[in-house]
Amino acid sequence: MVLMLFTSIFVIEPGMVSTSTAINWVKLQAEGQFVEDICPAEDIRFVKDTVAATVTCGKICNEDKECKAVTYQVDDHKCTGCREFLKPFPSVNSAGLLKFAKREHLFDCKEILERDRFAKTGVYTIALGGTETSQVYCDMQNGIGGWTVFQHRFDGSVNFQRNFSAYENGFGDINGEFWLGLKFVQILTEMPSEFRYEITFDSGTPWIEEFKRFKLIGARYVLSIAEEAHLRSGNNGESFAIFNESPFVALGEDSTTSCLSGDQMWWWYANQKCDYVLNLNILYGTKTEVWRAAEPDNYRLLKSSKMMIRRK
Repeated sequence: MVLMLFTSIFVIEPGMVSTSTAINWVKLQAEGQFVEDICPAEDIRFVKDTVAATVTCGKICNEDKECKAVTYQVDDHKCTGCREFLKPFPSVNSAGLLKFAKREHLFDCKEILERDRFAKTGVYTIALGGTETSQVYCDMQNGIGGWTVFQHRFDGSVNFQRNFSAYENGFGDINGEFWLGLKFVQILTEMPSEFRYEITFDSGTPWIEEFKRFKLIGARYVLSIAEEAHLRSGNNGESFAIFNESPFVALGEDSTTSCLSGDQMWWWYANQKCDYVLNLNILYGTKTEVWRAAEPDNYRLLKSSKMMIRRK
């Protein structure tokens, strides 16, 4: 679990002076038992005794290209550098051991905005979980900004009729229409996260909902979302909350779901019912259902959609 993020070397105590702005550091913590073997012997880059402070330990690692993480023993001032970014790690145990990892990119769009309040909406490179970099589209304007967008559609230029692997790993053009990838959304929502979606129909009417909880669970990316929206604007139909506890499925993918219509795509189908209700991945130009009722006026032509998450 990522606890804190830093733009300078170990800014963890009041009054501590920054020594570098070139490297970002992430402080790590693991749930459960303390891991005694912090860095396997073959991955130890250096061990230095009597290092005065965490900031000095970080500086030593920062100047060593092979060093990717450090531990600092508060009691005996021992600094250990490791060649690998390893996890899980505790941040502090009873003996006062601190664990940090070096990275060159910020964690998400919210952190980017926190570091630069004038950051503009657009494409940025982030470090997913501290280990893997990815380009993401950040919405820095709506709902006070800092949103990492994971689905964006507005002209039908990208085909959303894909297999599960594509939906898991992502597809499309980050500067245009795209689906970020379920595995990346799952990583980003390991920390408590909010969710916002914006859609417009052919009538031009915008719908917006925001939820205080959003998370994807397990290999089937089961959706966990707050039962009620804390913000709801323009929406006079079903709420996204109907998809709570639904797995991500499609097109007869299992025996409990038989979505045989080729224009429905992968989605969190509520109660395992394959319908069009607020399905934002349907074939572009197809009408989505806004109410669970078999009435002609319950269907609207989806013009654009944007789904995004933000760390709380």
